[in-house]
Amino acid sequence: MYRRLIENGFNFEHPFSTAPNSFYELLRKNQLVIMDNNGGSELRKRDISNPAVKLRLLRKGMLLLKKAIGIKYYNLFIRTMLVLCRPEEQTFLFENLKIDLPIIFRE
Repeated sequence: MYRRLIENGFNFEHPFSTAPNSFYELLRKNQLVIMDNNGGSELRKRDISNPAVKLRLLRKGMLLLKKAIGIKYYNLFIRTMLVLCRPEEQTFLFENLKIDLPIIFRE
């Protein structure tokens, strides 16, 4: 996200600063900083209750989506999600900036 903002003209004095007008402050204002006092920031399978049930529900939801919009548009949706799920494409999460950066489709 930092790189994408820099590429589009935003300027932060130091990438690891926590001062006002820093990248960290921008993350904090948009509630994008995970404050976890458990000591670990990794999400593991054992940290999720009933992961098999949740995965099954997700798969059923995806199947329902495919049936609702058809395989052609489902395929387009999945390909688009591959692009949108990249960290650098998550700049839309900065709600207070009200920016609409173009999506970069890489080959």
